[in-house]
Amino acid sequence: MSRILDRGDLVTSTAPSSAEVLETARAERLERVDRPTEP
Repeated sequence: MSRILDRGDLVTSTAPSSAEVLETARAERLERVDRPTEP
């Protein structure tokens, strides 16, 4: 991440990368599966 910021890639620093989006979606899906009783 620091290398991206060092290059001055403002788009990546202000918006989540596709990998981060996928990782977040996967984590949210796993949390729902782990705790199906929570609202």
